Amino acid sequence: MLENESYDLRRLAALSLREIGNSSAVEPLLHNIFAKERINQNGTFVYALMALDCSKNIKEIFQILFYQGYEAKYHACEILEEQEFEFTRQDIHDIKAMWEDLKLHPEKGVCFENNKDMIEAIVTSYLPYLDELN
Repeated sequence: MLENESYDLRRLAALSLREIGNSSAVEPLLHNIFAKERINQNGTFVYALMALDCSKNIKEIFQILFYQGYEAKYHACEILEEQEFEFTRQDIHDIKAMWEDLKLHPEKGVCFENNKDMIEAIVTSYLPYLDELN
């Protein structure tokens, strides 16, 4: 159902997956979130992720924070604030590189200028953890 042409059916599927709470839904939800033609329609899908274990997906959650629409960014912030993550040095390197690139090219991020303070606060809160791995 997440691949259905109907936005309403995809949203209902995402909400059902949230309700079920099975974390095997994380990858299909992320796949749907990163579908290029749906960049501003992802708030519900990220909301669904909030009820699932995203501990192995820190890089993807930061990608949502950096590049998706406002509602998706807001829910990504909540995930980053509420969940604990496992990550590698490469994940940290990639997150830092995305952040630096976004600051240099804010046009790459949807609503970036309007949400820069919120995004920067989250990145800053993670920097001590990220720097420990360097």
